[in-house]
Amino acid sequence: MTDNLNFIAPMAQPSPQMTLQQAMQLAIKQQAEGHLPQAASLLQRILQAAPQNAQALHLLAVITQQSGHTEKAISMLAQAIAISPNNGLFYSNICEMCRQVKRVDDAIAYGEKAVAL
Repeated sequence: MTDNLNFIAPMAQPSPQMTLQQAMQLAIKQQAEGHLPQAASLLQRILQAAPQNAQALHLLAVITQQSGHTEKAISMLAQAIAISPNNGLFYSNICEMCRQVKRVDDAIAYGEKAVAL
């Protein structure tokens, strides 16, 4: 993905003064509205500024899966889990992604961890 924000609607462009939290909220909004390339680009910028931002990595993984790259998304979610190992949503999402690609044993393990949290 590029860092080009020309495709973002003018009212949805991040400002240079935007905090990471504000940028994250904008990325969430863009993803919810189906503007996946724009959200992914913004999330990549967030991760450049804050590489250990597990929430940004998680949402980028979800977008990656929505874009048809489930194995890559699983890898990204595993990274988010390594950063934030007590987030049940991360385990729930990686469980479902593993199920989709027929990694049943992994799906069961992640699902059990999600329930335990």
